[in-house]
Amino acid sequence: MKSEQQQWNDWFKHISKAKKKTLNEELNCFREIFSFIPKIKGKRILDIGCGLGEVLIECSSLGARQAVGIDSVENVVKAARKNAKSAGFAKIIKVVKGDALKMPFKGESFDIVFSLGLLEHFENPQGLLLEKKRVLKKGGFVVAVVPNFLSIPRHSFGIARRLLRPESVIPEKPITSFYLKKEFKKAGLKNFKIKGLYYFPYTAISGKEIRPLSKALQVFNSLNTMPGLKHFAWFLVAIAEK
Repeated sequence: MKSEQQQWNDWFKHISKAKKKTLNEELNCFREIFSFIPKIKGKRILDIGCGLGEVLIECSSLGARQAVGIDSVENVVKAARKNAKSAGFAKIIKVVKGDALKMPFKGESFDIVFSLGLLEHFENPQGLLLEKKRVLKKGGFVVAVVPNFLSIPRHSFGIARRLLRPESVIPEKPITSFYLKKEFKKAGLKNFKIKGLYYFPYTAISGKEIRPLSKALQVFNSLNTMPGLKHFAWFLVAIAEK
């Protein structure tokens, strides 16, 4: 059985083979995610489990004063630094290698603490949420984007992905909107809000972008405004204040 570190190394090798536009299409949820986050301009942002640095680059382009990323995989850290430099944000973006449960940052250092696809990989998320809270300034925001366990389309996609791209699959803890609300409240975070994100990352299988389908998926995201449907969305975007 593969170790957790080996699983993440395999994931990195898989995702690194994708073309930039393919990776961006798989994560085309950025616009929806950032529309839910308070103004980023002039803020200091932390992205935990920063991956290849897409969120850091997006925050920088939106006017962040500084965007800091942390990841536990050395090759990922190097790739994120390279991508930040290529995007022209080397002076704004800083990427470090470290443990999400014991980060090398002082308390109350950031205005927004962000994670995408991370919380579901922790058996007990309280340790991660409390560490996020520790490095967050009073009045700042914790943002977590997680796959939704109640999403039937996502389960179908998961089966296909395990068959066709097993190297891209990392074990996940089942998470729902109700679970998130309970865990955020337990961590002492307030003013909890959540929205659903609907999309289908078909490029993870097809390997290329199909523009008409991409546009159709963007239209489908209008379902975010319909009561109750957020509980069945592909992703959940949760935000709370310290």
